Amino acid sequence: MSKIFLANFKMNFNLDDIENYFENFLRNINIKNNQVGFFVPYTFLMQTKELLKDTKLLIGAQNVHFKESGAFTGEISATMIKNCNADMVLIGHSERRKFFKETDEEINKKIKKLMKHNLRAVLCIGEKKEERESGLTDVVIYNQLKATLAGLYENEFENLIIAYEPVWAIGTGEVASNKIIEDAVTLIRKIIKDLYNSELAESTKIIYGGSISSKNCKTLSKIKNINGFLIGGASLNYNEFSEIINS
Repeated sequence: MSKIFLANFKMNFNLDDIENYFENFLRNINIKNNQVGFFVPYTFLMQTKELLKDTKLLIGAQNVHFKESGAFTGEISATMIKNCNADMVLIGHSERRKFFKETDEEINKKIKKLMKHNLRAVLCIGEKKEERESGLTDVVIYNQLKATLAGLYENEFENLIIAYEPVWAIGTGEVASNKIIEDAVTLIRKIIKDLYNSELAESTKIIYGGSISSKNCKTLSKIKNINGFLIGGASLNYNEFSEIINS
């Protein structure tokens, strides 16, 4: 069964680094029927798309503003991202929520804007460590999904991927157990069923992110109700990312 593998480069690499990365990555990878994509810095969207023009690899931006244009210095619109021939956009990452104070309501507006421009949205949700320890995981995930998906039409879910990324597992080396991930994915599907219907709950693509590496990916691949992975730090090494996909 095919899987989704998405790499988040975050604020790393210059153009020479990216060119070297893909020169080596393309030698090592066996994509098969999997979907493989990369969230690169805005400044390298067009160059990366050109580098990968003869491949099936997807390219995405790491954020977007919910307005079409205007006096928003330093921001990037969906139209601009579309003009760079990007395929997708990462939305609601915990680092955006933490450092830039993004709210679920803002994230919802961003998703709607991406849907208007036929760009795939990869929506990140997940609980903090103190929320899990307080038994609030279910409430946090429910509230995040209800707010970020508000007003979306059923057909728009074709352009949506939900990434379960528990905040306590991102960049910490602490990986969620298979049971924790399975329970979270089951919960997400139940919430979508309650908000929409069972067919949509089953068809929605859900992936996991949080300290994934070549050492634990085989164990994580045994999770049956998940569609793939969102990989941060490990994706910065082309050998490591290749090994994760190939294994």
